[in-house]
Amino acid sequence: MKSIHRSNVQNYSKELKHATVIAETVGRALLGAQNTISIVRRKSDSQSFDYTTNQDLSAERTAIRYIKKMFPHDSVLSEETLPTIGDIPARLWIIDPVDGTANYANGMNTYAVSASFCEYGRVQAAVVFLPALRELYSACRGRGVRLNRNLLTIRTPNRDLKRSFVNLGFPHERTKPIVKNAFAMYTEILLASADIRRTGSAVLDTVLVASGKSGAYITPDIKPWDIAAGTLFVEEQGGVVSDPLGKPLDLFRKVDGEFAIAAIFSKNANIHSSLLRITKRYF
Repeated sequence: MKSIHRSNVQNYSKELKHATVIAETVGRALLGAQNTISIVRRKSDSQSFDYTTNQDLSAERTAIRYIKKMFPHDSVLSEETLPTIGDIPARLWIIDPVDGTANYANGMNTYAVSASFCEYGRVQAAVVFLPALRELYSACRGRGVRLNRNLLTIRTPNRDLKRSFVNLGFPHERTKPIVKNAFAMYTEILLASADIRRTGSAVLDTVLVASGKSGAYITPDIKPWDIAAGTLFVEEQGGVVSDPLGKPLDLFRKVDGEFAIAAIFSKNANIHSSLLRITKRYF
């Protein structure tokens, strides 16, 4: 069994290397272009903060061109131009060129580039780059998570929910019924935890869980490109990932043809079980 495991790990080193090139190349370009933001379109109403910028589109084109050059037979799922798939392909790249676009467009430094490689629907290698913070997180299944190429260690030892932060996510479409339920659920979580946090970047929230800075991240409605890398990071750090009912997370779950994923990421099983006692009543 051990020899098989080592062989599988080695098989994804090439994908990890190229995911790193994508994230760093795109990230450096985003950092240099942040002061020239232009919004191309809003994805819902005119007041929505769910929008696309020229930088999103340029970054995504760069990433897709690179993947198609290096892996011409692989499939790509990306937020702006390739946002859906039918059957899950054997080899799939999941790209989020700017996770936290609203943060980026408003001059904040809490945004990230995410590139993940999946084989038969399971994330095997992933990279997340926070350009403004100069933090590069990378993972290959079975080899742990690295921060700037050093093994990532858990920052805080807190093992229970009461002493832990919980990061929260909200859907961009605020009229969804799940939003009303989310506020009630989050009130309970606030009372049960040390405090709540919201960064505006889903992949950053998962990185905080993987590093132990936050005890958990909960999101009621998210897309695969927002959390693909985080599923690998948290699992590699010994954390737990599931849906709010405690079932295995379906990274490609759809409702009415649209991706609609609800997820919990916890840094340990104790925190996860405490949160499930709350979330199971709302889903």
